[in-house]
Amino acid sequence: MNKIKITIGSQEFIATLADNATAQSFKEKLPLTVSMTELHGNEYYVYLDSGFKTTGYAPDTIKKGDIKVYGSDCLVFFYETFSNPGYKYSDIGSFENPDGLKDALKAGAKKITIQAF
Repeated sequence: MNKIKITIGSQEFIATLADNATAQSFKEKLPLTVSMTELHGNEYYVYLDSGFKTTGYAPDTIKKGDIKVYGSDCLVFFYETFSNPGYKYSDIGSFENPDGLKDALKAGAKKITIQAF
């Protein structure tokens, strides 16, 4: 399995990458340091300088801890589970333990470091 470490402020999280071209394309961009913005009370996002290989689909449900790409260049971390109204995403992976993710993002979204290990 491919794993990545995501440091949000002073908290570290481990995520497992999906077994697909989007996740591989994302891993090739690492390491990254980004600043993310909150949206809709359920996610944080950032547009990256270059796009990903994507296979967008509209999942019925977005789960807390999902890591996805919206469009071809928008990285999204979801901190709440909700029914998707039809937006298309491509899977990158998911946080292994998303407990505390919401609070970490609210406190440290201005400095997020993502690296492979």
